[in-house]
Amino acid sequence: MVPFNGYNYLPKTIKNVHETYKEKISTLPKDAQWKLASRDLFHYQGFWFFPMSLGGVLTSRINLVKSYLTEWHVKRSAEFMGYPFSLEEESSGTIQKIAELCSFQVLSNLEINKNGMYQSRVGVFKIIFYFRKGEIGDWKKHLTPEMAAHLDKITEQKLNGWMVRCSMTLVN
Repeated sequence: MVPFNGYNYLPKTIKNVHETYKEKISTLPKDAQWKLASRDLFHYQGFWFFPMSLGGVLTSRINLVKSYLTEWHVKRSAEFMGYPFSLEEESSGTIQKIAELCSFQVLSNLEINKNGMYQSRVGVFKIIFYFRKGEIGDWKKHLTPEMAAHLDKITEQKLNGWMVRCSMTLVN
């Protein structure tokens, strides 16, 4: 599978089709838009499976990330990437400093992240949208129960046989 290198690398004819698709989908009711969009949610399964086949995958669960010390995750990530911290770095507080610099609070308050814009294949978005403080169960504010059930069904179908354990269910 060849990785997607960005919208600007596509031939003009594909760009035109995409623009036409965007125009047409925007005229559909929201539930129809959802069905069309969710149909392609797992288009990039190859990007998930390839690293798993190499045997080096670091996984983390959001509940654990929120409950464990962030420093532990910084240390484990460094080890996973092959650059563990030295004893000197650990004792001097380097791990804590990195964890603080990478915290949600610090990153979401950077000027570039507050006011910057991001050009994607489907439009221009404010970078701050990536910093929405999601809470467990927050999906209820953004998805109808029907959308959640549909997403659960797709997730279950697509992850079946992928050596992935998914203990999350959106539907109550």
